[in-house]
Amino acid sequence: PLECIVVDDGSTDRTGEIARSFGERVRYYAQQNAGASAARNTGIQFARGEYIAFLDADDYWLDTKLEHQMRVLAAHPGLRLISTHWTWLPSTTDPASTDFKGPAFDAAAVQVLPGWECLLRDPYLGTPTVIVEATAARACGGFDTALRSAEDVDFFLRVCDDKPYAVLKQPLLGYQLRPGSLTRTESGHRYNLEVLARFSRLRPEVPERFGSVLMQSRMDIYRQWASTRIFHGNGEGARSVLRESRQFGSLPGYRRLWLKSYVASIVKVLRDRLRPMARENQAMS
Repeated sequence: PLECIVVDDGSTDRTGEIARSFGERVRYYAQQNAGASAARNTGIQFARGEYIAFLDADDYWLDTKLEHQMRVLAAHPGLRLISTHWTWLPSTTDPASTDFKGPAFDAAAVQVLPGWECLLRDPYLGTPTVIVEATAARACGGFDTALRSAEDVDFFLRVCDDKPYAVLKQPLLGYQLRPGSLTRTESGHRYNLEVLARFSRLRPEVPERFGSVLMQSRMDIYRQWASTRIFHGNGEGARSVLRESRQFGSLPGYRRLWLKSYVASIVKVLRDRLRPMARENQAMS
């Protein structure tokens, strides 16, 4: 890499001391805590390279990630960004005892996609997997600091600007599971819907050109949201989400989810009772 930038977003550990210990090999910037979007924007502001890659503090790149992605960018001029697949890591991952050796490059795993239509279908690229054009990242204004969640989806839609992007379908990132991640909470679903609504207002050509894709994406969010509430035993909350979805169209599986919502609390109680028994049996075996 041309440079390594560490943005310390108000940490209370030894981040600054450790970053400075690398000398000029690491450029270190400290700021008051303002959230992930503000930290990434600081990195975008001070980056000197043609491309920018993002890495959160508790995720891990495999050692071939950047090499493989830059190979794709060189072979396909004009790409706005490129992402990869990833694997999940437990929150207790110890980097000292983990193998981060990446796979060999697989040309058949490269998928070049045309723009907004594909990105609207699947906008969850995973920020630490992405390499993006630096000029495009600055031109679109960076990440929206007003969004507490779905800021990555919002950023990808704006930075793409209906230009081609690529996905390298190889797992080149270790994504650490975090309890209470915003993308997995109630607010995460609401922010995803807000991003789609705002994007449609700012770019009127999007609903005109990709109306059916936009509706499918919105319905996918409502389905996941209702299913999450059902899983947690909140049947009334699930029905509230399902009712809200009807203002936008017909949700596939609506009746099935509606019926499941009435037994959600019972199923959760049974699941909670059976879980300790399953753990006990597993321990005995």
